Amino acid sequence: MALWDTAVEKAKSAGTVLGAGAKSAALKAGDALSVAKINAKISDEKRTIDGELLSIGEYYYDRIMSGEVDDENVQLRVDAIKQHKARIEELEKEKSAALAES
Repeated sequence: MALWDTAVEKAKSAGTVLGAGAKSAALKAGDALSVAKINAKISDEKRTIDGELLSIGEYYYDRIMSGEVDDENVQLRVDAIKQHKARIEELEKEKSAALAES
């Protein structure tokens, strides 16, 4: 019987250790989930900031295009945008031609 009692005690001890490990893992998983939720909220805030910056940029872009604002540095960016828009038009035509051929 003593052997049986020893085996039972060792099993209980192992169960306690495993239970503590599982509890620790669950807490760490919970912490990771909390961190992931916070990271998602941070990303949402950054996207909101990006949207606000885009709105500011569109506002000044419209003012420059209408001649209300004259800023050489910004004009360089506007010229670059015009070039990119022209390139997009070329690529759209290229795409349309490729689709028409197929």
